[in-house]
Amino acid sequence: MIFQRRGEASRLEAFSDATIAFVGVLLILSLDVPKSYDDLINSLYGFIPFALTFTALLLIWVAHKNLFRRYPLSDKFTIAVNGVFLFTILGYAYPVRLIAGSLVSAVMNGDLAVPVTPDQLRSLFVIYGLGWMLVFFCIATLYLHAARNAGTLGLSEIETYDAVSDGIHYLSFVVAGAISVALAYVDVGVMFGLPAIAYCLTGLFVAGNAYVRRRNRPDSVAAALPPEPARVVIPEAPYD
Repeated sequence: MIFQRRGEASRLEAFSDATIAFVGVLLILSLDVPKSYDDLINSLYGFIPFALTFTALLLIWVAHKNLFRRYPLSDKFTIAVNGVFLFTILGYAYPVRLIAGSLVSAVMNGDLAVPVTPDQLRSLFVIYGLGWMLVFFCIATLYLHAARNAGTLGLSEIETYDAVSDGIHYLSFVVAGAISVALAYVDVGVMFGLPAIAYCLTGLFVAGNAYVRRRNRPDSVAAALPPEPARVVIPEAPYD
């Protein structure tokens, strides 16, 4: 879901869209052009990790797009954090595709596309987790930054609460990534893919945040309050 825009698209948002689109183009160019029927069939196996990587890129773009549609930020802090976000996206596009390709190859062929040692696999989980954490930490930081500048942006009480809640929502992704990195770093269940399974905790954290959000949102609290008793006005008796 993409929210309705509050104002005109800024140059910062346009630049971000162009950068993310450029990453998508790089992923497309990384696919080998088939020269025969056999090459075409083999290339389909490479299309699956490309699709997975593109889907992840699309979801990140939607989160970024919703942020700037709802909160038109353009100050220096926003430019700096958004720059880190875009740099991370550019740097981690190919590693994510490599990991996706290895997972698809392991499922279909029973072996990794790129043979790695246990230590290298640990490092791979750590690198991927750090990239995951940084991307969603930037998004969460910008949501919380919007809440801090509610007066400047003209946000209502509910909009400010939503900004904080959405910031915590994306911090849930960061926490799941941190758990994955910790498991890989201390070498717990790496060969069984436990650091990858740790990302499933994101759903649990997000559900908890959604529950708290529904209970504490200003409009929900107001609706739960009992109605004020009606005031009965007794007319005064006329003086004789």
